[in-house]
Amino acid sequence: FVPCVMVNCYLCNDPLSEQNHSLEHIIQESIGGRLKSRSLICKPCNDKTGSLFDKEFAKFGNILASKYNINRERGAVQPIKAKNLSTGEKLIVAPGYKLASADPKIEVTKDLIKVSHHDKKRVFEEMKKLAKDLDGIEITRKDLQFEITEDDNTEKKFLIDIAIEPNLLLRSVSKTIVNLYIHKTEDYQNCSPLINFLKEDIDNNFCWFLDYGVSKSKHNNSPYHIVIIRGDKKSKMLYAYYEIFGEVGFLTLINGQYKGENQEINYTFDPINITEVNSNYQFNLKASDIIEHLITKPESEMVKCLHH
Repeated sequence: FVPCVMVNCYLCNDPLSEQNHSLEHIIQESIGGRLKSRSLICKPCNDKTGSLFDKEFAKFGNILASKYNINRERGAVQPIKAKNLSTGEKLIVAPGYKLASADPKIEVTKDLIKVSHHDKKRVFEEMKKLAKDLDGIEITRKDLQFEITEDDNTEKKFLIDIAIEPNLLLRSVSKTIVNLYIHKTEDYQNCSPLINFLKEDIDNNFCWFLDYGVSKSKHNNSPYHIVIIRGDKKSKMLYAYYEIFGEVGFLTLINGQYKGENQEINYTFDPINITEVNSNYQFNLKASDIIEHLITKPESEMVKCLHH
């Protein structure tokens, strides 16, 4: 946590004060990020970007946050709606990728009415409705007998159907990069092209999906959040790589006319144990590679990530 100092919001340029400052998560809170600062953007800009593109990132990040059952500051990861690919059954994906039927299963025999569901309240509501429909009687919880049954542990392939706007998601990624770069360097000038991408409705020539698998190779597949920023004085390239949960990567060109000194920033966070990890990375890209990726913006990588 970094206290507020007298600086300007990098988005609207208004001076930050006790009246308008905001607590900005540098790594998105939706994926368990804990590094934050009050010296980046004002509350109106935080609210605007949060409802516009950080909200879009959260749709995506929630899927992986659910997989790893991440403990977030603003509450547990919420269950996600999904569909069993084999049967078409509607499912609820609880944190830890625990699956349950979205709809109650009802069995009615001559002597017994049985309702199975993961939500006890839903079971009671269904039983009340059935009792009234079948026998015209009112029941209370005391009339019911509850028992916990074993989960069905058979492996199921499921589809999470969530509509995500890639360009807004990539703007949120870009904001993370700007946040960390300014937090570490207080250099606003060299990241101004990427800031303009956040502020204005311009083409995305800055950020795209590209997975280098850093955590897989460096951290033995640990689901870390990794941000690597490099400034190359010779090639005039300032760029970053952001990997979430060691599974999905994003490459971002911060500035193609970088005028600073050689720069190396490494940030690694373990969202499961909620600790920062000290790591250095041998990560250096050629200007020609960055330009090639900028032009092609691999569609296959985007599709693969969005349908993880």
